[in-house]
Amino acid sequence: MWNNGHLVFNTEAEPQSSESIAKVVPPQFEPRFVLDLLSYCNKHHQNLCRSQLDLPKTRLIDCYDRSIIFSSQATKYVTLSYVWSQNQTSIPRAEENMTAADDWVLPSVVSQAIEDAIQVTKKLGYRYLWVDKYCIDQKNELEKLEQIGQMDMIYQASEFTIVAAAGYDEHTGLPGVGSTTRSLQPAISLGELTIRSTMRHPHQAIKAARWMTRGWTLQESILAKRRLVFTEDQIYFECNAMNCYE
Repeated sequence: MWNNGHLVFNTEAEPQSSESIAKVVPPQFEPRFVLDLLSYCNKHHQNLCRSQLDLPKTRLIDCYDRSIIFSSQATKYVTLSYVWSQNQTSIPRAEENMTAADDWVLPSVVSQAIEDAIQVTKKLGYRYLWVDKYCIDQKNELEKLEQIGQMDMIYQASEFTIVAAAGYDEHTGLPGVGSTTRSLQPAISLGELTIRSTMRHPHQAIKAARWMTRGWTLQESILAKRRLVFTEDQIYFECNAMNCYE
């Protein structure tokens, strides 16, 4: 056992069976891995993993022009579950003379987890992302109460939820996406022999994550039909019918 993984011996001269080979986890996020899982789930798990709910009235981030718009019921979108930073200073920036019904603009600088989630959303073929910090008017107490009351529907109606389970809070980012790196997979080469450790099982990483200790984030995970979890080591995908990891 090495860092909660298993040591596996591979030789170049004698290829081993798939059961004895430690899979190499790529250092960067690979969209194709997730796209294949989403495609399989869409095809085979429609009754289990496809929400029948209409999107409630809320705002969404347009990941391409970074505006914050009011949603329509037919809009496909992704949600983000993350741990808020204790230091909250930025809110959506609106131009003067804009009414409450007009679009907002995302701040030019957002936390790393949110920025990475925007990039993941685009790479997986979606345009819209829901993030509570920017899609709920944090200065409007009435709106906050209304939106909190329908957060179950917001998460259930989304295509999937990105879970930022690495690090202390939203400033850590999603490992393998932007500037936040993944844990290196230990390996030693001795001539034709390679001793490689598998990565620890994602369940271990998730249980140890600070994200797992927060009541709101745990609720968000339960409500989501499909979860794309970013740990320090790799991606873990879970829907209502299967789970897979890199």
